[in-house]
Amino acid sequence: MRKEFKEHAAFVTVYVLEAHASDEWPMGTEICFRQPKTLEQRLSVAQAFIEDKKLEWPLLVDSMDNVFEQAYSAWPERLYVVGDDGRMAVVGEPGPNGFDTELISAWLNKHC
Repeated sequence: MRKEFKEHAAFVTVYVLEAHASDEWPMGTEICFRQPKTLEQRLSVAQAFIEDKKLEWPLLVDSMDNVFEQAYSAWPERLYVVGDDGRMAVVGEPGPNGFDTELISAWLNKHC
């Protein structure tokens, strides 16, 4: 989707709380981190994610007060579209099971 719309929309990822921290809710994934306790630790985990996934778009990191996560209920993961007016145009259900990329694609096709 990003490749299709990157000329018309900005795509970013926001890293919030670690979804499956090894010290809280381990899921046996090959990459597993403890829940970061400091901003430095959170930034380090975010950097590891960028490198592992070869992320090609910006990754923003939530504050240790979890301001973004609390404002937008972003944990464990969620997809959003922010319209030109700065308001949330599409708020997806919690992922990964709630991801509806067709809904987002349809909105982008209509508005871009």
